[in-house]
Amino acid sequence: MADVQIRPHHCGISVSDLDGAVAWFEKVLDFTLDKTGELPGCRLAFVKNGDFSVELFQHDETRPASPERSLPNEDIKTQGNKHMCLIVNDLDALLARFEENDVKVVLGPFVAPDGYRACFIHGPDQALMEFIQAPRS
Repeated sequence: MADVQIRPHHCGISVSDLDGAVAWFEKVLDFTLDKTGELPGCRLAFVKNGDFSVELFQHDETRPASPERSLPNEDIKTQGNKHMCLIVNDLDALLARFEENDVKVVLGPFVAPDGYRACFIHGPDQALMEFIQAPRS
């Protein structure tokens, strides 16, 4: 398998308000709308920052996640995907942007066992998002 290259492309998040979620990613995280589309019973949009995209879905029969899915220390008890994690070069500047945009930090900032600084926030519809900054050398 040495000749197979694997790298991140996108992650997907189901939301209750597609237009609001696109606007949130644009305003808070400097993503840009890349493309939109439809599936049966579902509108979707891709927002992009650099080489990474987030696929947002708004299904006609959307339903909220269970409450524990929005709490980092409770969500890890539930099997399945947990959260999206993005690396940043300046976590403090991002934390200031969160404060300016009324985005609540739900855990952190803290230093993880690998030396990375990290925090968790709620994105659209309380989706957990983690942001990390590499240790400074």
